[in-house]
Parts: sequence; structure tokens; C-alpha cells
Amino acid sequence: MKNLVMAFLLCLVCAIAPAQAPLHMQAGITFLYDHYNFVDSNRGISASDDRGNLAFGAFFDAIYLRAIVEYQRAISGTIQIAGSSIDYPSSFSISFINALALVKYPFQLGSTTIWPAVGMRYSHPLSYTIGFDALADPTTAVADLYVSFGGGLDFTSGSVVFGLSALFDYNLTPSQTTNTLYPGEQVSSFDLELGLNVGVAL
Repeated sequence: MKNLVMAFLLCLVCAIAPAQAPLHMQAGITFLYDHYNFVDSNRGISASDDRGNLAFGAFFDAIYLRAIVEYQRAISGTIQIAGSSIDYPSSFSISFINALALVKYPFQLGSTTIWPAVGMRYSHPLSYTIGFDALADPTTAVADLYVSFGGGLDFTSGSVVFGLSALFDYNLTPSQTTNTLYPGEQVSSFDLELGLNVGVAL
């Protein structure tokens, strides 16, 4: 029985190996939808900010390291305070430049590459306006550092690589923690990013 199992595994490896595309560095463009959530709890009163963002940018992939720079802009949002829900006004404007660095480990199955990853993301705000009130210095108020977990799938067709990715970003520096008003105030936020990537093998 043991020999039969070993023979089956050997045949499987031999069948898959010829179809595997070699790992290549790549560069390309990325499009993402991002869901952002922020919660501020204090003395039994909870406030939350749910926001949808779209982003596009460029990436460079060195097989085990992926670097991404993207422009991100909010497209919708809802603020909830003590059970009351308010949609962002039509005049709101929130945008960021994001820089991500991911360490990844690719696994190949034929022409498909699966890559779990972990890394860091820095979000630098460009504008932050809700209604008619703009933050005078959004950089110090809402600049944030995230730790990222997730991964993706890459599909190779010739020299073109199509990819899907998903990342969970946990905010290490939610902005309100630098200006806590009350003892015991708890602030947390996270992002969930879903991406479509198109690259060229180098």
C-alpha cells in the first residue's frame, strides 16, 4: 500500500511539473476595491465609520517581494453614532497615497501561482473633507501605518500575468489614538482590499 501511494505521488509530480511556468519577476498595474472600518468606543457610546474606496496603482514583483504604490479615493461612506446612521454628504472628499511592501512565498500549480503574503502599508492623506470642513493638516491627523495579511493568485498566459489578491490591513496607528479625549477610549480600524492585477513577466 505504501509503495502504491508513493507511486501515485510520483506520477502526480511528473504530470504537473512539465506544465509549470517558471517563476518570473513582473511589473504591472493594479485596481482595488477597499472597505474601511473605524470604531471609536468610550463610556458606552460607540461611533463607527464605514467607507468604500477605489484605488489604482503600479506594482513591482521580485518573486518573494512585492512593492505597490497606489492612489486611493473614497466613493461612499456612512458614519454611525449611538445607533444613528448618517451617509457622507455629496461634497465629501477623502484621498490617499498608499505604499505597500509585501513579503510573499509563491507556490506553483501548473500555470497558476498561489502566494500567501505578509507586510506593511503606509497611507499618506492628500485630502480629507467631509461636508464643507477640511482638515487643515490631514497628514498628522489621518496618516496611518498598517500590518497586512493575505495573498493572491497569478495566472500566466505567455508573458502576461493576470492576478487576483486579497489583503486584510490592521491599523496600528488609528488617528484618534494620538488625540484621545477620555481615559479608556478604545479606537480600532481595518481595511479589506480586493485587487485585480495585470502584469508583464520580466
